[in-house]
Amino acid sequence: MSIDDVDFVYKAGVQESTRISVPIRIAGNRQANYVQLSVDYDRERLSFREVRIEDEQWVLWPGMPVTVDPEGRILATLIDLGGAPRPPPHEQGRHVVSLVYDLLPGNLPADNYRLLAPLSFTPFDSQSLTQDPREETLAGILDRSDEDSALQLVQAHLSDGGVSVYYANGIEIGGGGMTFREQSFTLPLYITHLGEIDAISVGVDYDELILNLTRVHPMNLPAGEIDPANAIAIFYRSSPAGADFRLDVSGYGGATGGFLLREHVADLEFHYAGSVEVGDGAGQGGPVNFVGAQLIVQPSLMRGLGEGRAAGNRNQGLKLLPGHLRILRPYFVRGNVGSSILGYNPPEDGAALARETFRTAPTLSDSVAILRWLFAPEPGRESITCMEAADTDDDGNIQIDDAVLLLTSLFIGGDNPAAPFPYPGTDSAHSALDMGCDVPLPVFVGD
Repeated sequence: MSIDDVDFVYKAGVQESTRISVPIRIAGNRQANYVQLSVDYDRERLSFREVRIEDEQWVLWPGMPVTVDPEGRILATLIDLGGAPRPPPHEQGRHVVSLVYDLLPGNLPADNYRLLAPLSFTPFDSQSLTQDPREETLAGILDRSDEDSALQLVQAHLSDGGVSVYYANGIEIGGGGMTFREQSFTLPLYITHLGEIDAISVGVDYDELILNLTRVHPMNLPAGEIDPANAIAIFYRSSPAGADFRLDVSGYGGATGGFLLREHVADLEFHYAGSVEVGDGAGQGGPVNFVGAQLIVQPSLMRGLGEGRAAGNRNQGLKLLPGHLRILRPYFVRGNVGSSILGYNPPEDGAALARETFRTAPTLSDSVAILRWLFAPEPGRESITCMEAADTDDDGNIQIDDAVLLLTSLFIGGDNPAAPFPYPGTDSAHSALDMGCDVPLPVFVGD
């Protein structure tokens, strides 16, 4: 059973209807003809109206009215009279009923353009001693031919949903985390606009000493179809530090009645200098030298170019949500003591790190580097840039055993080095033996 995620547009002072319908869907076992619904909702944002039957084969249990808990819990019992086929569990379910609410529009957050009102099932817990099973979500097979109406419960997978209420125009930039090493990364740009719009000018403020906007990629064009001669022009400025560009958004919003509802319109490609010492905090709104405190998107709906912070002030109703960058714990591969990235493609957009294409396993030269560091160090020519990676058995010391372990693993097939190996990862946050890693692997993980 699943609750849909529903988008709802609310225009204060213009819109009279605040009614919202949220579908509940059922898939899987067609023999499961009994459903006891228990759904929690936010009483500060939503006012319940009714449970509306959407499939004529389903009915509310006669004599059992829908009830609403004072804390915001809906209880309803449904019966399937027809036993019609249902989609398999991994597909979108059959729309059986809708939960109908009214939006309570008071006290909408002034620093945002949308409000999230979650809806969640109360799952059945057979081990609970405090939760009333009459207030849980159950599914079962009801033998209606039996006078006692015997019920056989079946396992149900529950997927929660909710309502996203859009009530203002806004621009939002994504965020993420990156390791302390020079690299490029991409942040998504989202636009919400509750009226007609064909183009928008955007200004992005950032610390130009450590970050640089190198490319704007519109999402309505595949990367291979962007002609360099027709690439989006970026205009750089220094007061405030950042860049401006103009986007055509006329091709978006078709599925939402022409509205742009947190539409992913472009990817912003940045280059990070891999430094925290030179940043001056300009344009970040954060303390001096705070790398990536935030990237503040300052848009302008005028025909001219965006002008950073000043442009945002010309549209008082526009909500601006900055993207935050943070520095991750060092990513490394145990044994890769030189932080080599030969043949290494860092993951993007939060992709899983443990993939073969991201492997950067050690080689014979790493074992040699450990031995040289132990027995024949050359001042000024140290080849170990990640001490934690050289501690192959993760015992807190770099000894000849570490080189031997790495050699036997590479050429004889002995025990592997300690994790992370052979894929990038981090040392345990609670490790008391962390030896540090001055040069981690370049990794960006989007939020």
